[in-house]
Amino acid sequence: MQLRDTLDRLLCAFVLTAIGAVLAWSVWPDITRWQHQQAIQSRVAVLGEYEDARVKIPLRQIAEYGNSAIDTLVLAAASKRRAVAEVARQILIEKLTNWQLRLTKYEDVDSSNSIVQLAASLSMHIERFGDGGKQWAESLTLRLIDLSEDLKIPNSGRMLSDCNRILEAIPPQGPRLQSLAAYHGTSTREARLPPVPEMPLEILAVPSERVVEVERYVAPLPQVIEKQLGALEGAASDAAHLPESSWLPQGESILQIVPLPNKTQIELLPEDRVRANSPVVPSDLVVVIPTPAEMERRLEQLDKLASEILLDRLPLVDFYEAGVIREVLRGRGFKDSHLAILQQITSSDVEVRLQVIQDLSELPAGQARRILRTLLKDKNAEVRYRSLSAMATTQEPELFELAKEIAISDRDSRVAELASRIMRQAR
Repeated sequence: MQLRDTLDRLLCAFVLTAIGAVLAWSVWPDITRWQHQQAIQSRVAVLGEYEDARVKIPLRQIAEYGNSAIDTLVLAAASKRRAVAEVARQILIEKLTNWQLRLTKYEDVDSSNSIVQLAASLSMHIERFGDGGKQWAESLTLRLIDLSEDLKIPNSGRMLSDCNRILEAIPPQGPRLQSLAAYHGTSTREARLPPVPEMPLEILAVPSERVVEVERYVAPLPQVIEKQLGALEGAASDAAHLPESSWLPQGESILQIVPLPNKTQIELLPEDRVRANSPVVPSDLVVVIPTPAEMERRLEQLDKLASEILLDRLPLVDFYEAGVIREVLRGRGFKDSHLAILQQITSSDVEVRLQVIQDLSELPAGQARRILRTLLKDKNAEVRYRSLSAMATTQEPELFELAKEIAISDRDSRVAELASRIMRQAR
């Protein structure tokens, strides 16, 4: 009897423990979310105590709470305080870029949910934005629409609905185009279509006999010019023996009035006279084309360098040396897709170089990291910023040292701040 009571107590305890575990598992996310909201509210409360140059400190701390901070960051992006709005918008762009990389490369479910939540929050608070803020929200919404293809159908449908509400709340920029229906209204002051002039159809009924064929002018050959000059000289000698007539000018011959051209007049000028009369071309506009021998010599010199050095050197050299570098890399087994990306690195268009970062998912991780190292030395700060964001997702073994070097040497505050944050997370 006592054994049975003991078993009943153990069974009850086990059931109660299981029920408690299930309840704790189901309630724990809500508890965590509530704790995050309390921490976020405490930082929002002290946000007004910070100067404009230091408001990024509490906002960056708020951003560390993940999806719980999205709604607060959107409200901060709509703030009338310019410093707060700029930092919050910058943080949201950073987060969206990170989610986009994780979604397109790893199909991360959490990133998908974060993107949908961002669209919903923007749709809820779009009326709080001013004119400049709505333009920023419009550009962010267009990026969200581009990501809809990578989302699952339910999430994509919800996000597109939110994006539609956002775009409806944003007034169009620039003058509106009038449709043809505007010319047919009932207003007496409306604009009228200009009358179309009538064309008599008789002018189109031209018989084929009246069509005049236009002869094309063909430049004469040098041999033809010499024959014409010889004929003119012969005619001139014959005309010298003709008797004087009343229609000829008195006092001088017609040959003296209209001098005949001489063969020397149609010959090319000497080279020194041509150079003297030619305009001076500035030295910075002169393009020096290397000879085949020079190209062979460059090929031999560059073939001795390592691939990493060539990749670093590629965006810094001219067109001809870049072609030699690509030839060397092709001989070392680099594929055409990789070389196409390498060619885009040297493009002067910033958008092309930014597109390279998105195309790196097609390459192996080692090659992608080498290209990202090259892009980290780009002149444009946005290219360096996105390259560093992508490098943080490639499991680079030397990420901490790389971020430390960038945090110290990079002049752009966004890139340096991102490198510092990567250092803190890498520890």
